[in-house]
This record gives sequence, structure tokens and C-alpha cells, in this order.
Amino acid sequence: MKLVLKLVVVLATVATAVIAAALAAIRWQIEPALTWVRKLNRVLTNRGALRAAGTGSSGTAVVVHIGRRSGRTFRTPVHLDRVGDSFVIALAYGANADWVRNVLANGGAVVQLGGRSYLTTNPAVLPSDQVIAQLPPRQQRAITMFGVPKCLRLDIVGD
Repeated sequence: MKLVLKLVVVLATVATAVIAAALAAIRWQIEPALTWVRKLNRVLTNRGALRAAGTGSSGTAVVVHIGRRSGRTFRTPVHLDRVGDSFVIALAYGANADWVRNVLANGGAVVQLGGRSYLTTNPAVLPSDQVIAQLPPRQQRAITMFGVPKCLRLDIVGD
């Protein structure tokens, strides 16, 4: 029993350290650490999130994008907000994330949200300061708390 308790304590300590490192990487935009967080997120979190993301029962959207080098189709779960005729996504992992670079290179993507698909175009990486006032209070707080410097704006084609 003591061994199990020690193992639980060690695992909890490791998990806490990993989360703290991830939050620090996001807050201070430390690129090598952000790359590590992106990979960890891709392996651990995204797979589970994609099960419901984009459906009517989820507040999480899916950005469907084409790889700029591979030509493969990828699906990335994101939290976004609609601002007028655009979607705005806070880039907590920075503008160098592969999915962001793919969307920029292809001039847009398909966004699945609430069981609907939206074609988007004119992707632009903007300073968070330019869009924060238009976002809901919960998103404003998150961007401010984590110091997210940039957001991605995607214009919706039609509706």
C-alpha cells in the first residue's frame, strides 16, 4: 500500500510539473517549450477532444486544414469566438503551430462548429489587442491571464 501511495504522489508531482511548464511556455511564449507542448497536446488531448468537437453537443470547434507540405487533411480542435462575419481563435501556442501555418499557407480552412461547416478565407494573425474588446469576457480574461499575444482571424464565406 505504501508503494502505491508513493507512486501516486510521484505521478501527481510529475503531472503538476508538466502542467506548470506548459502554462509557463504559453504565458511567456517560450518557443522550444511551446513546440513540446504542441506535440504533447497533439498526442494526448486532441484525440479525445476530436470525438465531440464540431458537433452540436460541444463548444469546441474543429479546423479542417490541408498540410502545406504533405497535402494531407488534418483536424485540429480549437476554442473560437464568432465576431461578426469572422471567427477569432486565440493562439495560445503561438502563430508557429503547424495548423496555423497550414491555414495561412492555404488561404483559409473549413471550420466545423455546432454541427455545421463554414468555409473560411483571408486568415490573418493579429495582435490580441486588436480584437480583445470584441470577444466575450471569459475569452478576454483567458487571453489576459495567459498573456496570449496573437489571435487568428478567419473570415466566413457566406453563412
